[in-house]
Amino acid sequence: MKFELHYLKCRHLIEQDDWGQFTRSEPSRPSPQEARYSLHTLTRFFLQDNRTPPMAALYIQAEHNFVKLFWKRLEKIGKLAETNSLDALAQIDDNRVHLEQCLDLLIREGAVPDVSKTKRFHKQYSVCMTWELFLDISKRLKFCQNVAERALKQGNRRSYCFYKAMEAEQLVAKFQYGKAIQMLQKPFAILEELESIDQEEKNSMKLVKALLHYVKAHAFGCMQKNGDALSEIKTSLQQCKSVSGNSYFAARLVNQQGAIYMNMGKYMESLDCHLNAYEILKKSAASDLLLDVPTYLMNIGTGYSEMGKDVRQQKPLEAIKHFEKAIDYYDRSLSTEKRLHMDEYIKTALTLKNKAMAYCHLHRLSEGLRMAEQSLTIRRKYLPQTLALFIY
Repeated sequence: MKFELHYLKCRHLIEQDDWGQFTRSEPSRPSPQEARYSLHTLTRFFLQDNRTPPMAALYIQAEHNFVKLFWKRLEKIGKLAETNSLDALAQIDDNRVHLEQCLDLLIREGAVPDVSKTKRFHKQYSVCMTWELFLDISKRLKFCQNVAERALKQGNRRSYCFYKAMEAEQLVAKFQYGKAIQMLQKPFAILEELESIDQEEKNSMKLVKALLHYVKAHAFGCMQKNGDALSEIKTSLQQCKSVSGNSYFAARLVNQQGAIYMNMGKYMESLDCHLNAYEILKKSAASDLLLDVPTYLMNIGTGYSEMGKDVRQQKPLEAIKHFEKAIDYYDRSLSTEKRLHMDEYIKTALTLKNKAMAYCHLHRLSEGLRMAEQSLTIRRKYLPQTLALFIY
């Protein structure tokens, strides 16, 4: 039986469980069962070339154990991402082989994690949030699609609705807005049926319904159907606030409401929402090293910039103050991106462009030109040159 220890070490299959030095919310050492998830991985690779019936049974059990135990690890990384995304990124890098293997197995076998309680909903949403750190949109879409179908086959209809909502969210990211809205019809119908027959755990159902309304609002907003989008996001917030306080999920709902108000030209309402979303994050976490913080800070800056443009003719001095506040928030957004090692991407280019426009409104043209050139340099890395020429 071929067995190379060096090969296993290279695949991260034998490792010291160092979770204690990363987590701040749970400083105690992990249980032996949790810490030994790597042993199950080792067993899988040890048995996979020896498929006699007894060995095959052991192999299948090792696969199930691996998914079950490593998913708990993934939930902890998700929880950490809600308070310190930089540490979560380090954990993901250390566990990348395991993550990819776990997701691949979960698509094909194993029980789908449930969202039957409020706490379980937030855990699964945290896990979905970590996907944004290491999975591209196409992989997230495939994962959600397969897990949702397996949840339905297992009779776990609440989890089916949750993952269909997440699948629809990936479709929105791929600009397939109509398809995303159509996909949500079946989950909405299932939740209505569950509410009529299941009198327990209604809070978790409200959160899943809030997620469905949120995705629908996002799709409508992208289609510029702002009235429909605003109605959906208000319903989503009503469902969420009735059962859940400050959370990462709640902050995203409020931020989405701000984006809708921005599309409607209601800049004061938009700014209030983006400021509120940022405050919710600060209350729910001890650190500002969070994935959504640069976006929220940029949105606040954009709100101030739009308010400045709105009053620059009638109240020029007030407009100047708004533009200066916008630049301050853009700088904070760019600074946080650097601390998270998320700079030099398309999001950075957008913030730099917005900052350049604020400088132009203040007639600080040389500074605006420098920001615009930096933005264009980044965009040219990701867009064909012919498109980059027409960005402005």
